[in-house]
Amino acid sequence: MLKPFAILDTDFISKLYSTRNAADTPFLEKLFDFDYDFCCHEQILFELKKHDKSSINWLLSKSDKVKIYSDTAIIEMLKSFSLPESVACRYYISHLKSSCEIYEQNYFENCYGTLIGKIHSLPDFLRQIETGDDLIGTHHNLGEVKNTLLLKVLYLCTKNTVYKFCSDDQDTRSHILAYAAQNKYDLKCISPFSFFFLAKNELALSKEICDDYFSSWISQSSNQRVSVIERNGLKKTHLTAEVYSDIWNDSVDCTAEGYIKY
Repeated sequence: MLKPFAILDTDFISKLYSTRNAADTPFLEKLFDFDYDFCCHEQILFELKKHDKSSINWLLSKSDKVKIYSDTAIIEMLKSFSLPESVACRYYISHLKSSCEIYEQNYFENCYGTLIGKIHSLPDFLRQIETGDDLIGTHHNLGEVKNTLLLKVLYLCTKNTVYKFCSDDQDTRSHILAYAAQNKYDLKCISPFSFFFLAKNELALSKEICDDYFSSWISQSSNQRVSVIERNGLKKTHLTAEVYSDIWNDSVDCTAEGYIKY
């Protein structure tokens, strides 16, 4: 039986790499206590190189645990279903288009419009993708788009559960879950903060171990408050320290969007 896939994005890696215990071990290392097939699109590497060089060596050192997919590898995955190369490229275009539309309605038309034409060769096709990547990259969502493309192709090819360890961008999580529900994908998003919930309830880490990491988390000014879903269904920000205590009081749950819910 295939393991669930777990796709890592830039923000998730960066935030949990910088969250460390007293022994200076990244909280991110606890990911590998899960029996998942971890992966990401290579665009995540490029973004870490640009925005968080401290975590890039960590990701590169985990090549035996985190598979990094290129666009070529995604097309090869589609070709493994006995599809001609041109048809596999068409599937790639279709999934890229719908991935772009999750984040911005006009991304595909503005950045990848040339892909609609005739596909002359795979190298030419890949060059056209790179040209579009350069354009969409200025909008800072390229890693999300390419990881979403990857999760869709993985699900298409395997019908297996996909977990998305994603950013704290609430709109991004809502949009990708809405798309997954519409297309009957078995998908669950996990935000950086909700990883504390998983650490307690799925990894059975002790409070002492989690407290050590939480001290690092709460030391960052941007982590003082967190969005939650209240009992009336409305989203609201709460003090992170209080929500963390409620995790240990067993008075909250975690939604498929990665929100802590009362």
